[in-house]
Amino acid sequence: MPLNEVEQRPLADVLTLKSNGGVSLYERLTAGLQARSAFAEEELKLGGHYVRVVLAPLQSYELWTAILADITPLVEFSNLKTRMLRIASHDLKNPLARIKGFVELILITSKTLEERERKYLELVNAAGNEMLRIIEDILDLERLRSGKPMMNDVNLSQVVREVCARHQPDLIHKQQTLGIDIADEHITVRADAAQLSQAVNNFVGNAIKYTPEGGKVGVRLYSREGMARFEVEDTGYGIPEKAQANIFSEFYRAKAEGTLHIPGTGLGLSLVKSVIESHGGTVGFTSTEGVGSTFYFVMPEKRP
Repeated sequence: MPLNEVEQRPLADVLTLKSNGGVSLYERLTAGLQARSAFAEEELKLGGHYVRVVLAPLQSYELWTAILADITPLVEFSNLKTRMLRIASHDLKNPLARIKGFVELILITSKTLEERERKYLELVNAAGNEMLRIIEDILDLERLRSGKPMMNDVNLSQVVREVCARHQPDLIHKQQTLGIDIADEHITVRADAAQLSQAVNNFVGNAIKYTPEGGKVGVRLYSREGMARFEVEDTGYGIPEKAQANIFSEFYRAKAEGTLHIPGTGLGLSLVKSVIESHGGTVGFTSTEGVGSTFYFVMPEKRP
């Protein structure tokens, strides 16, 4: 249906239009209001246009207020950006993989390399690995933002234990101790299991990476007032106060004494924020430079 035809119709008629599986916009907005109690927001495709509808109750007046905005240019620009990033990343990955492959082949097979030559090749290989991590982080972030989560009931307690188990080699390598405090082995949330695991993994991995050898990392999971709360506390380098406001920004890396040698892309925390907020949750942290940090996220718990 052309957008100009919608503009001439009563709002009640527009809300009955069906999209995404035959469910009317009114039904989807009502479900959103029931879930969030404050307001509901949905996007509707009408012909070649995308419309964002925001609906909120004015309970004191027993009325509703609605805003409809044509966001077609924004959607098209976002889709173009996603396609460009995917094409660029794909075109970068293939030649980079060949470079790494030949470097590794030389390192394995050559018996005439001098120590300095071998060191240079190892540095080239390490730089290649870092570039691949950047590409993968960009693709992960774009996949997250361009697609909808596959929601299921997920045992968050089990996810946390599995992620911690995967990091045992890192903990042993850095001679760190890990404490795990899970209040209930069946804390369940409604989530995309892969995305949630990635978010937990980023928090735990960062704590280990930014904590010196011999340090401590503590993981806690508990529920309170219908919300599941996951925390990771470390005795690491901490974040300078002037850098804390930007810590969840894309490509931002806080510079602190002792962290300049640590590789990273600055995308991990941004990815966690996007994942948790797409699941109706919030993220946050507290940190003191030279003492350590505690990162956390809170999201709705799935009740039996």
